[in-house]
Amino acid sequence: MNWDAIGALGEIIGATAVGITLIYLSLQIKQVKKDLHVSGVREVNKFFIDASESITPELARVIAKNSSGDSLENWESILLDEYFFRFMTTLEVAWEHSASDTIEVSHDVALTTLKWYMQKPGLEQWWHRNRNGFFDPWRSIVDEHFSA
Repeated sequence: MNWDAIGALGEIIGATAVGITLIYLSLQIKQVKKDLHVSGVREVNKFFIDASESITPELARVIAKNSSGDSLENWESILLDEYFFRFMTTLEVAWEHSASDTIEVSHDVALTTLKWYMQKPGLEQWWHRNRNGFFDPWRSIVDEHFSA
């Protein structure tokens, strides 16, 4: 066997190795994407569960009082503010995961769901007082919703 044949054989082996490596890497990328999706769904669900579990009987009374239009005492306003902050942070995290495609939800479905959640009495007024505590993309989404 001469050096030209050995060189050609080396190129064939090298090209085959590169092809196998590319196939392996594409399979790994698909697996990582699946893992990110599962992780994103788990994180969003945990945020919603935590927000739901944070509703104590006392907070439920404050939410009901606010929903009926009664004025709140200072301590009740603070409790409601904290609840709304936790709630809006949860929605922001869900939106970020949706926008970055780590969870596979269409933009329209995500927006419809978020708009449904944002119908809570007093949330719009709270938002206008506290909107600067959130990131610009989320502020734009919520501002657009409340201005519509």
